[in-house]
Amino acid sequence: MFWHIFHAEECSNGQRKCFALSFSTDINCIIDLDGQQQACDVDVKQSYDGNTSDITVSFDWPHLVTGFPKIEASDSGTAVSIQSKADLIATSIQGHVSNGLPSATKVVSKARSLELYHGAPPAQNQSVDIHFYLANFPKFTRSSVFQVSADGVQVEFQYASDGKINRKAVVSEVQFCQVTAAESLVDDLCWLCSLAAGCLVTCPRTEILVDGAVVLTRLENKDLSMPDIQKPLIHDRMSSAILRQFLESSVAPFRKHTNDYSLQLLIHLGLLAKHHHYLQTRALVMSDFLEILRDRYARTASGPTGIFKRKGSEFYWKLPPTHRLRRGFWNQVRAVLAARFTKRYKASFQEIICQFCSDHRLGGWDNDFKKLRNEIMHTGDFKGPNKLSRYRNLHHFCDKVLLALLDWDCCGGTYIPHHKSVNQGNTHISVNRVAFTR
Repeated sequence: MFWHIFHAEECSNGQRKCFALSFSTDINCIIDLDGQQQACDVDVKQSYDGNTSDITVSFDWPHLVTGFPKIEASDSGTAVSIQSKADLIATSIQGHVSNGLPSATKVVSKARSLELYHGAPPAQNQSVDIHFYLANFPKFTRSSVFQVSADGVQVEFQYASDGKINRKAVVSEVQFCQVTAAESLVDDLCWLCSLAAGCLVTCPRTEILVDGAVVLTRLENKDLSMPDIQKPLIHDRMSSAILRQFLESSVAPFRKHTNDYSLQLLIHLGLLAKHHHYLQTRALVMSDFLEILRDRYARTASGPTGIFKRKGSEFYWKLPPTHRLRRGFWNQVRAVLAARFTKRYKASFQEIICQFCSDHRLGGWDNDFKKLRNEIMHTGDFKGPNKLSRYRNLHHFCDKVLLALLDWDCCGGTYIPHHKSVNQGNTHISVNRVAFTR
């Protein structure tokens, strides 16, 4: 089922509908339900307090509805339209009874995304402002407003308060044709904020304004389930300065490596591990982090100019590594020929990770990470009286992988090692903050 389009009328005073921070609006529109056209008052709401930003669309239908309705809309030629890019998640139907006879039906639907056009779309070269409503943004004890400059665009982070929405990112005076680029930039900043603060920062609602009036609203159903739990990597609560530095310096390398290394997925796995209570599950998630890193790096290092060749899901050395060669000239010649024409020199999990570390000048790999990964993958548990320490060391190494890919050392950046306690005390500044070195 698809929620295609609704058209709504202007307010009685002729003004466009304007929405407060909490999103809820009633729209008078004409829809087509199973071949029947009818004018209906549609109630659209988005809530921000649960685990998702639920989008609910409900209306009364004057006749009984049988079965599971397909909802389509007709163009009424009025001021506002609602469009959905995705199908409805669920629809409930409740019959109304009047004077003992069935008379009406209440249809309640949940959508994955909706677009509300408050009038005609702006021209491509028209100047607009964009407001991004962000959930779970890291909190500060001061600097409630700060700016980040990237891609020649300034994003101002303002304070907001509505359930889990606690920030509004504002991009001012850009052309309407640049909206997609601005949305991509803010999405990248959200992922970087998530990594820095240990919480999943998302944007469930976006507004586009012309001369202060909202002309387009986009609603999306987003995950709101991972708020700040005081396990930061970069951010601490005292000031926004270090977060601003991290965001501005990391946007370019984040974009450079996002596709090659699935950085969004790797960041998400780290957040899942931080927010999970069971140590075995956290270790399993971070072992999966290493598996993805191994696969993505080996793929980037394969091909005509790479050091690996790929056969299905396995990787082989084009030239055998020195530690696997026997002494003697002819032994080395035979090894090179064997590597070229056979599958003799398969690159192991640890060899690929160590080669990644060598290419990125990254230290900190420990053979125990391979042992932990094997134990948790094969038995569902890992051994030793120091299990928590083993896991924290692994998570710390994975954090360093991300910071190395983001070139955080190039600008003298600092971070809070995961294998040491945060201990913010009364100053809200981590006593364990250190300079990031590879």
